[in-house]
Amino acid sequence: MVMNCVYNYDLASENSKIGKLQGSELTSISDEVVFNSKILTDYSESIGNRVLSIDDVSSQFNSNPRATRYSNVATFANADANAHKYITYVQDRRYTNERQMMIMTLLHDDDGLGYMNQYARVDTQYDLGSFDYALAGSDGIIQFHPTKYAVNGYNVFTLSYNLNDLVVGTGSSDFGGVKVSTASTTVAAGVGTGTKTNFVSIATTYTSARVLFEFKTSSGDYEFNELTLVHDGTTVDMNEYGRLTNLNESLKLLLVWEHIILIFLVVMLKLILLQMLRMLLLLMQ
Repeated sequence: MVMNCVYNYDLASENSKIGKLQGSELTSISDEVVFNSKILTDYSESIGNRVLSIDDVSSQFNSNPRATRYSNVATFANADANAHKYITYVQDRRYTNERQMMIMTLLHDDDGLGYMNQYARVDTQYDLGSFDYALAGSDGIIQFHPTKYAVNGYNVFTLSYNLNDLVVGTGSSDFGGVKVSTASTTVAAGVGTGTKTNFVSIATTYTSARVLFEFKTSSGDYEFNELTLVHDGTTVDMNEYGRLTNLNESLKLLLVWEHIILIFLVVMLKLILLQMLRMLLLLMQ
């Protein structure tokens, strides 16, 4: 019996028996330990290395590193909506006190090209990670890129507001003193500068509002914006934040094509001038 493996476990004593004769003296041995207050339970001894299937817990563990540096956390059909606002919550599975909350907005055009904003991150320890957008066929995918991507596992929860460009009318729901409303407005072509179009009407009984806008033109340009306003019955203060648009991308593509066409014309002009110079040299000979 190996003694002194665990210290301060209990007050105990042991019996004493006469053992074998060694030389001219008898040895003293012990085969019982008597505890004062602790109770030891029975146990089953397994001899060998065979493990029963009922004891197999290997599926609950994974020692392999993450195959990619990200994980897909949400999937949606691009045709369903073009503007999305996500409230995200991330928690480390092992170190559950490590948590993060962040807001993410996404705008994509009909071809699936996306633009993102991420802001208002709040965490308990450090930056747990960020989000990205990917396209898989006709579906959009939200990806989470953890800071500690190699081994750590995370629980990711998302709540999203999705805006479609289809004109579907209006609707509203009341939750106590909070009102949630949706509306769609069509602006006719040819409206001149200085002409006003009302998009949102709010009763003066509501002193503050948060408005999410999605704009779409007939040429396929999109824009997403957020408007926060508050009033005291007379003066209205508002803040515009988080604007996303693909209009600049369209202008960039147009400028790229104009640049390519300009280079093509310059090259053609040089070739024509070179050919005329050759003809002139032949005539001079």
